[in-house]
Amino acid sequence: MPLDPKLRQDILASVATGFGAQVAFTQKLVSFPSTRGDEHAIQDFLFQAIRSRGYRVDRIAWTRQQSPPIPAAPRGRTNIPTRRSSSASTIRAKRPAAP
Repeated sequence: MPLDPKLRQDILASVATGFGAQVAFTQKLVSFPSTRGDEHAIQDFLFQAIRSRGYRVDRIAWTRQQSPPIPAAPRGRTNIPTRRSSSASTIRAKRPAAP
């Protein structure tokens, strides 16, 4: 089914309008260290970003003992971190404005 030409133009205009902001968001997103155990800053950033977009956001705090265990690295792999994280998990859910 072909896309309605007006809808196509509206989509392209919307992408063009928000492109700079999306690039800036992506640049900020990838600037955070996010290796196992160092996720706190990225989790805080995502928590605020997701909440500002109207999602309900929950956080689950973990201790290192509660953090899910990391499976053994595949044979020959030595660059996989094995320490557990104490970073909170960010969970989002979109709720409709009106049922």
